[in-house]
Amino acid sequence: MNSLPEQIAATSFIAIHVPFFAIIFWLGFNENTRVKEWSRIVFAIFLIVHAGLHKRLENHPLYTFNSPLSQGLIFGAGLFGLLFLIVTYISNNHNPDYDNRPQM
Repeated sequence: MNSLPEQIAATSFIAIHVPFFAIIFWLGFNENTRVKEWSRIVFAIFLIVHAGLHKRLENHPLYTFNSPLSQGLIFGAGLFGLLFLIVTYISNNHNPDYDNRPQM
């Protein structure tokens, strides 16, 4: 995207995120329980990795996600992803019937 004008590159970069988020969000409400659970876990992991990548690249000269809004969205989402995984792990370990659920 370096060869594109800055405004087009920024808009394109943001737009690339939309289909991925939409698909994962849609899968998170799937009727199949296993699909729903795993897509939510994958989404939470993505949010954590996404925040980690932004943190790793924050000192790069072309990094422009420095506004409070961008930082809040990126790192807030990563934090919520981590909290979701922790709560899911704790819930599953305290639910004796978790592994005995009917499969769909």
